[in-house]
Amino acid sequence: MIIRIGNLSDTYALLKGMEQHIEAEESSKTELSDQDPEKIAILKKLGSGVNISYTQAELFYPLDFADFFIRRRGDIYTASIIIKARQPLAFRDLSSKLIEAFKAQELEFLPTIENGAGYIVKESGDDPGTKSPDYAITEGGFLRGISIGSRGADVRLFPDEEKIFTNSISGLERVASTFINTVHKNNNDDPDSIVKVPENLVIEIS
Repeated sequence: MIIRIGNLSDTYALLKGMEQHIEAEESSKTELSDQDPEKIAILKKLGSGVNISYTQAELFYPLDFADFFIRRRGDIYTASIIIKARQPLAFRDLSSKLIEAFKAQELEFLPTIENGAGYIVKESGDDPGTKSPDYAITEGGFLRGISIGSRGADVRLFPDEEKIFTNSISGLERVASTFINTVHKNNNDDPDSIVKVPENLVIEIS
């Protein structure tokens, strides 16, 4: 299965448009007093950032659905694909399988637990302990969150070029797709209960 995030051009444009608020806040430092309601409103807007969530995409058993969230605050942005299982056993003993799956993509998975959570770094020959993770996979019962720019993954600066932004999200898509396909392979013990999902099937979150 291949995860795709739709409407990325519109999302980039919306997040890019936040810069006008940043510029307005900078100019307001000399034009507005600290107690000016207009300045206070701008600062509140900047403080909360811009948050965008997409409609859920349904997944196949033993998974349930996937969500996509992205946030920009100042020059920093974060993005996450949240994967929910129908029951937590879907992730049992997953980490060893993820190590193999990500190695095939020249990525190194550093598990924090046995059930599919940890950090991912790009293979470079360097000691992975000296590098900031490129991706984080966090756990919470039925949920796994795959993130860039947060949860311990390396900080991401919002780029001036849309292509850089889409390439970054494409990397997140690939990691999420590998994670989902590995879950399915890891749950093939009972062929009668598992839906056979082609790895080239595209599921769009839009």
